[in-house]
Amino acid sequence: MIDLGKIQDWYAKQKIDSGVRIEFYESIIILMENNTNLKNALQKMYDEYSDFGKKPNKPQARLAFNCLESIQRGKKLTQGLRGWVPEQELSMLSAGEEAGKLITSLNECIRLITVKAKIVSSIMKALIYPIILVIMTAYMLSVISTRLMPKMTKMSNPDSWVGSARLLYLMSYISTHYGVYIVAFIVLCISCFFVSLPRRSQLLNGGVRVFLDSVPPWSLYRVMLGATFLLNLSLLLKNGIRLQKALSMLALNASPWLKQRIDAINSGVSNGYNLGAAMRHSGYNFPDKKSIAFLVILGDADGLEEVLNRIANRWVEKTIKYIDSVAGMMLLGGIIVIGVIIGVVMMGSNDIANQITQSASSRH
Repeated sequence: MIDLGKIQDWYAKQKIDSGVRIEFYESIIILMENNTNLKNALQKMYDEYSDFGKKPNKPQARLAFNCLESIQRGKKLTQGLRGWVPEQELSMLSAGEEAGKLITSLNECIRLITVKAKIVSSIMKALIYPIILVIMTAYMLSVISTRLMPKMTKMSNPDSWVGSARLLYLMSYISTHYGVYIVAFIVLCISCFFVSLPRRSQLLNGGVRVFLDSVPPWSLYRVMLGATFLLNLSLLLKNGIRLQKALSMLALNASPWLKQRIDAINSGVSNGYNLGAAMRHSGYNFPDKKSIAFLVILGDADGLEEVLNRIANRWVEKTIKYIDSVAGMMLLGGIIVIGVIIGVVMMGSNDIANQITQSASSRH
């Protein structure tokens, strides 16, 4: 038998995006700050989202009902949220519940969502420029190969062309005969790149991956995860979670790539190193050398969570600037490539026209 309730839950979970979660958390915060207990706050939210039970299958209503049911059974809010929100947010909220700082944790979750949204927005901007430029370049080469070149080769033998005319012909020839294979190869490389990012592999393990993590586009992945890692760790420590436990919580649902780095740091902490020294001895230069050096200098100073929080904030700003700079370099590189192609087309067309004219003159 098909479980209709599970299907409805699955569909509702797909609709609970970052914007919905921020609204949900903010509603709980506002109600609890106005002396409404959590159970009554969730009841009010369910009534509003479901139009007092008339639309119980709305995604927000199902989420509120799930949380309300958890509280009514004597469980915690995080148990009702499990499966509906990312594990990183659950970790922070669980720590907040244990420390009696649920409102603080909800505010920190909103902050984390906002930061991640900014980073993802910058990443998308960095990716969309090259995609648009590649499409424009492919279209331009297609027009040259299918419309311009066939007409020109009818008027003159391309074997006699030299200089930019010959280069234009070769570009057209390669595009016509090998264009599909080139596009397939590029798509394969891009797919392999994205597949390799979160994984650990023997081919890209150890020093090879550490080196790749220092150069674009792999470095984009490192700085994005480095920013969220520092922010998550600082927030967990602020909620009273011990360093080793916080690292274990972050490793629990991390990608294999990130888990490898967190486990190495946690191993160093277990052997008596402070956080900075553990990061250095891990050998992965994660999150980056400057942050590690700063944490090593501080050593075992008090207030690690505040220091991490400041580093995380600076790291987020630096990450967004770095991603924007990479996007700018990609855009500039793409513009140069298109400019070169346009230049070759103009000079090549002019050379071909001149050679056709000279050939016609010599026959007369």
